[in-house]
Amino acid sequence: AFIQYTMQIVMAFLMISMISIMLPRAAVSAKRINEVLDSKMSIKDEKNPKSFDERKKGLFLDVFDFMIRMDESKLSKKMIESLIDAGAFDEFELSRSTIKKNLDMMSDYGNFRNSLNIEEKPILTIYKDSPIDKLNQEKNVLGIYLSMHPIELMKDKLKIQYVNVSSLYDWVGQNVNIIIQLQRVKNITDRK
Repeated sequence: AFIQYTMQIVMAFLMISMISIMLPRAAVSAKRINEVLDSKMSIKDEKNPKSFDERKKGLFLDVFDFMIRMDESKLSKKMIESLIDAGAFDEFELSRSTIKKNLDMMSDYGNFRNSLNIEEKPILTIYKDSPIDKLNQEKNVLGIYLSMHPIELMKDKLKIQYVNVSSLYDWVGQNVNIIIQLQRVKNITDRK
């Protein structure tokens, strides 16, 4: 039992060290992404120069405004679904499932609004997101959990007092509970 507890603590420290390696990389990536997003976008065509001036129109008001202003020929359905899974539309206060399952209707509205000048927005069917599905979608698209880590969902369900690994030094000589999550288990069989 002692070896198992020791291994759990060692694994927790390994996880912390991995996170400390990933955080600077994430910060550098975020800085580069911001640089790209802040740069002036333009298409270099010598005969017919164009520039992407959507930023001059301000922030998107809602998902429908996004669909109206985005050119469908430059933004595929798969790209929009990836943006939804990454949480890019979360500020519009619709669940990701609602946006994803009504995406065709919203896209049609954007096309018809531009061509036929239709003002009335379609009525959406509202769906609720499963927190774990939402996190798994983020992980699949971005490679990291962005809104929270799944272990936070486990912490809420447990009825025991637990200690964060970062504060273990305050609990020396005392029994503590630590919550860890295993991403995968590898079964190794020896020759015995």
